[in-house]
Amino acid sequence: MARPQMLVFTYHKAGTTLFHYTLRKLAERLNLRLATLFGMARKIDPAIDIVLLGHSLPGFQIARSFRAIRVVRDPRDIWVSSYLYHRRTDEAWCTNTDFDQTAPITWPRVDLSFQHRPEPWKREWLSRLSGKSYQQNLLLRDQEAGLQFELDGYTACTLDAMRA
Repeated sequence: MARPQMLVFTYHKAGTTLFHYTLRKLAERLNLRLATLFGMARKIDPAIDIVLLGHSLPGFQIARSFRAIRVVRDPRDIWVSSYLYHRRTDEAWCTNTDFDQTAPITWPRVDLSFQHRPEPWKREWLSRLSGKSYQQNLLLRDQEAGLQFELDGYTACTLDAMRA
């Protein structure tokens, strides 16, 4: 009988990078196969031993016995960490200035974690940016207003996913 598949559910700014590097070392040492999936995970290859779901968006049926952990972080830490990260990252969705609302709206116009959302939601997301990248919206505001923009934006989506 095959050992159970290991599923690790994380969220943006909740230790995903740390878990990725740790799990990679573990997989190498134990000769296991590792996959890291971002956005909505539509399927998981049952031959993979360890699966890191970077946005905790499972849209699949489990095809193998499994064990899972879910990594959460204090929401206040996620908020501040996201604010600081989004101010300096070069991730394409965060620096995107292509606000074309023609469907399908996908990365890099929106983050991978938003691609599964309905088109009207994604159009509203793009409209909220008022013609500036997400990052520009943070950089052009003072700290208090930037933190509020972050809390109402990406952080709100992360916290909603954690609550769900």
